[in-house]
Amino acid sequence: MIRKSITLLAFLSITVLVISGLKSLADTADGEDITALSDAVPTEYVEVPKDLSAIELIADEIPDVTDDAIEKELDVYRGYTKVLEEVTDRDTVEIGDIVNIDYIGKVEGNAFEGGTASGCDLEIGSEQFMEGFEESLIGAQKASTIVIVCQFPNEYFDTELAGKEAEFEVTVNKIQKYVTPEFNDETVANIGLVDSDENPITTVDGLRQYIRSNLQKQKDYYEKYEIQDKAITALLENTTVKKEYSETMREDAADRVLVLNGLSADSVTAEERESYKAYAEDYITQLLAVRAVAENENLTVTEEEVLDYIHEIMGEDADSFIERTDETGIQAYEDQVLRKKVAEAIVRAKKLFE
Repeated sequence: MIRKSITLLAFLSITVLVISGLKSLADTADGEDITALSDAVPTEYVEVPKDLSAIELIADEIPDVTDDAIEKELDVYRGYTKVLEEVTDRDTVEIGDIVNIDYIGKVEGNAFEGGTASGCDLEIGSEQFMEGFEESLIGAQKASTIVIVCQFPNEYFDTELAGKEAEFEVTVNKIQKYVTPEFNDETVANIGLVDSDENPITTVDGLRQYIRSNLQKQKDYYEKYEIQDKAITALLENTTVKKEYSETMREDAADRVLVLNGLSADSVTAEERESYKAYAEDYITQLLAVRAVAENENLTVTEEEVLDYIHEIMGEDADSFIERTDETGIQAYEDQVLRKKVAEAIVRAKKLFE
């Protein structure tokens, strides 16, 4: 069990939010603001939209998992089965061919580094080589040797060669084309795919099921996680900061950022802590904006929900984490659960997935 009662933490208890809304701890005798992050009244610091549906949020177009979508994805895997075969019905190079060549390049009569190769496969039209090189091979005969003259670009990275003319002696060893074999169980097995349980995928139907599962996972992930990040980003774009944050709030925020990165205050140097503190401003704005929306929408988080969240992201390490973590650490994860609820509220208000 959590050593510090989660229900007593100010951030997510609606009772405490209401009480703290009356007046937060704010000033010392000399007027310095010493408000702690857990005591900060959101509406004193930020202003958020009352109507969540007014927030501009557009979901990406994630296609439904249909038979057509599966077949389209299947075409991608068909491409993985293609093989190079030598062209036997002609002897001249055409655009789109993959030619196997040997070449020797020289500048001012001298071979230069990287200008010589044997058995190199080059797709004509891919623009992998210098301008004019591939074009000059179109029409060349198999087993012939030709001379190609090109010029290095003026901005070429090797300043010794930049802008200079190069002469290449090129031998065409063979002309090849990519060929896609019949797509059947055998070719699927040769791709070498495995499913989530590490079982080989050896049939076309098995590959279709694999694709269907992956497409559904992508859709679910987007609707569960990615759109929530977009929703919070959209919320922040519509949030106005009304008051400067106290140094105490910044220190508290640094502690929480450390926890969310798997660290503790005593595990980092002062310099490292300052680097995490640099994120404090954005963290506080997001936290207060989330709190403000939560208060407007009557959103709260239970101890059970926080425990479930920690177990979801930490698995078997969750119990030991809970045991060794103080209130600040646990509260950082409460913040994350509330953030998720606020994001879901925005998505619902926008009716994105109805």
